[in-house]
Amino acid sequence: MNLAFGRLILLSNNDVERIHETSLKILQEIGIKVLSKKVQRLLAENGAKVDFTRSIVKLPGSLVAPAEIEHHHTYLY
Repeated sequence: MNLAFGRLILLSNNDVERIHETSLKILQEIGIKVLSKKVQRLLAENGAKVDFTRSIVKLPGSLVAPAEIEHHHTYLY
């Protein structure tokens, strides 16, 4: 454990990066359950792979990256 600038650091930058990369892989390869048919259609129209019978949506990096950039300031490292 490290203390930096009065904050407790539980994860190294490398740890955070590994978690992030694994999260992206899960979103792309395994997907997430999205129950809203409207949201499924919207995501499909924007490049997601949607299994409409199982309600599973696989998100490509091109959909995730803009949200990361928009909300990056909310992350604490």
